[in-house]
Amino acid sequence: MKYICDVKRHLICVPYSIENLHKMAEDLKISRVWFHKGKNLPHYDIPKKRIDEITSKCEIVSSREIVKIIKQSTFSL
Repeated sequence: MKYICDVKRHLICVPYSIENLHKMAEDLKISRVWFHKGKNLPHYDIPKKRIDEITSKCEIVSSREIVKIIKQSTFSL
């Protein structure tokens, strides 16, 4: 699984699915309180105190790219 984030602390994974998002969070030891379902764009936020640690494990892309990945994957969910 590949982890992807943007500079606004949004975090997803590829392959993208809700199940994989939760597996990613478990692997990174991120609590589910950081999970967001709003606007049909489910993702995790990176806790502020762990930005450097977690972004070092991610490919950093634009926010637009994250939305694109989510929307493309949503059609197949």
